[in-house]
Amino acid sequence: TPLIQGKTGQGKTHLTANKMIPKLFKDENIKLSVVSAPNYGILNIRDFENAIDKNFADGEVAVTDNFDSARNELMLGKKVVLITIHPRLISPAGMQFLDMMDKFAYNQYAIFIDEAHSWLVPFWTLYKDARGHHTTALHYKARLYRLLENRQTNYQFWLTATPTNVQTGKISYDGKLQCKIINKLPPKNLTIDRLAYLNSVQYYNPEIS
Repeated sequence: TPLIQGKTGQGKTHLTANKMIPKLFKDENIKLSVVSAPNYGILNIRDFENAIDKNFADGEVAVTDNFDSARNELMLGKKVVLITIHPRLISPAGMQFLDMMDKFAYNQYAIFIDEAHSWLVPFWTLYKDARGHHTTALHYKARLYRLLENRQTNYQFWLTATPTNVQTGKISYDGKLQCKIINKLPPKNLTIDRLAYLNSVQYYNPEIS
C-alpha cells in the first residue's frame, strides 16, 4: 500500500482532493473515492466540493459524508467522493457499504486513509514498537487494518506526517497489506514559507543582540 508522507499543513489533503481523486476519476475509471480521517476536525468537506467544482461538470460527481447518499448517487450513475471518519468506516454500516463496493464495483473504488500512523498498526503485538506505548489484544484489535486488508481494490492510499516504525520498514511483519512510502520529504528551507498553518514568515536580524 503506498503511503504519502508530508509535514502538517504541507498539502496532503489538497493533493488528494485536487490532484489524485480527479485523476482517478478521469483516467482510471474509478467510481468512488472514500476519504477517511480519525475525527471530523481533520477533513473539511468543502475542500473536496471546491476541488470537484473546478475539475468536473455540474452534477457529474457527488460529494457526501453519508453512506446511504453515496449509495444512491452511485446508483444514479454519478461518481462519488465520500468523506467519513475511521469509527464510521469500521462500523456495521461502513463495512456493509464497502462489501457492496467489493461486489458491484470490483477494483473500481479508491480509499484514502488520513493520519495513517494512528489507526493502522497491523497487530497489537507491534503497537509498542510502532506507537511508543503498550496496549493489549483487548484494547487494540486493528479493526481498520483488518477491514482494509480484505478490500477488493488496488487503489488504497495512506497519508501521514509521522509514519510509524512499521510503516517506514524498520519493523517487519507478515500482514497482507505491506506499506511503502512513495515520496521523500522536501528540504525544510523549501517549505518553511509554504506550510498552510504557518500563514506568514517574520524574519529577524540575527545580528541584533
